[in-house]
Amino acid sequence: MDKTCLKSKKKQLEVFVLSCIIYDPALTYIVLQRLPLRCFSGNERVVYSLIKELYNAGSLTDAMLEASFRQNGIVINDYLKTDFIPDEPALIFQCQELMDCHIALELSSITPALVGRAIETGKGLDEAQNLTGRLEELVSLRDNFYTDMTLAEIVPGYLSRLEEETLAPLENNSLRFRKLHHFNIATNGLKLQNLMVIAGAWKVGKTTLALEMACDLALNSGYKVGYMSLEVTEDEFIQKILSAKLHIPFGHLRQPQMLTKTEMERLREAPEVLKDASIYIHTGSMNDEEVKSRMRSWVISCGVKCVFIDYVNLINVSRILRSREEEVAYLSRMLKSLAAELNVCIIALTQLNRTAVREKDDSAVNLSESIALARDCNFLFSVSRPAANNAAETIEYNKKIYLSSEIFFINLCASRHSVQGIKFPLRLENGELVELDAPEETPIVPPALPLLPA
Repeated sequence: MDKTCLKSKKKQLEVFVLSCIIYDPALTYIVLQRLPLRCFSGNERVVYSLIKELYNAGSLTDAMLEASFRQNGIVINDYLKTDFIPDEPALIFQCQELMDCHIALELSSITPALVGRAIETGKGLDEAQNLTGRLEELVSLRDNFYTDMTLAEIVPGYLSRLEEETLAPLENNSLRFRKLHHFNIATNGLKLQNLMVIAGAWKVGKTTLALEMACDLALNSGYKVGYMSLEVTEDEFIQKILSAKLHIPFGHLRQPQMLTKTEMERLREAPEVLKDASIYIHTGSMNDEEVKSRMRSWVISCGVKCVFIDYVNLINVSRILRSREEEVAYLSRMLKSLAAELNVCIIALTQLNRTAVREKDDSAVNLSESIALARDCNFLFSVSRPAANNAAETIEYNKKIYLSSEIFFINLCASRHSVQGIKFPLRLENGELVELDAPEETPIVPPALPLLPA
């Protein structure tokens, strides 16, 4: 169908929809709920605007309609030629057809204009971002066709899905760690659409923990994972992974001249060791629109099930807000909405403020810049190292002595779905984090008491 035919079809649909509500004003609400004014053009836009104005004023009668049309020079008989007045479902279908035509014509005009500006200004990325915004605006129009349902209508569908889930493997609807079993216990099974937040003070190991979790999900559990690292370069990111998985000191990878012959031999094994590492990475600064665009691309095109953001406080906000607290609150709501919309688990890292460090209080109120993340997330974990800068200090755990600089404590500070207060230790061993008392099996039901007193 060429553009001329599409315009003709849209014109016919506009006239038909308007004729329906002129014949039967009781159908007006169906159209007003679904079609914004911009879906109409020419005289039809004027007619729709008049009908909308009268409807909102409670004056949509035949007499008022005729008077309004006469006053604006519109011939009402032009809209009284249809012989068929559809029922509600049929009218909704016609509205959707009109919406499809409108969006198709919008797309045909948006792209050439943006391409022309991109070539003229040389700012392709800016125009690509503008295109993303326009496309999201058009896609959001689908929400106008959402049909409200009662609880009685919703429950049968839910029970049907629930029955299917009982027969499916756990991995189908929850993310299971293979090495970091205590996260399975603490979360009672991390679900898609969950937002998990990991908070910690500066340089306590948030990134180390996040990379270990990402590798566990990708290498051991077989999930496709996305990782947005806003702090480090791509080379530094790869160096951290290689250091952990090949047990090579990170400093040696940063200064290759320090690599030993044995370490070089290990590096040659990297392609084999990481052949199943389905981790998609993005490094460097990003704003909120770029985060949304990249995450959608990963989920839709690559099948990603979990996305890590390292870390939230470094995301730039494209809109103007009054304070950084409002910006972080906006980012928190955005991530929660994205997790639900894309059916993906998001694990976001954030900083604790100075009060948390000074008073050793990792509660939600001490999140840096805003507590919105604690309010919006499904799980809030904190990571700490009791004496990271004192390698000589020791910690006793399960009758064994460890250097405190090797021990990380993970604390479940807040949870919507499981027992709060669970705390467990991890040990940094040859660049990898390992559990000190990993359970033989991973139960679904969390323990009644914390594994380790807080």
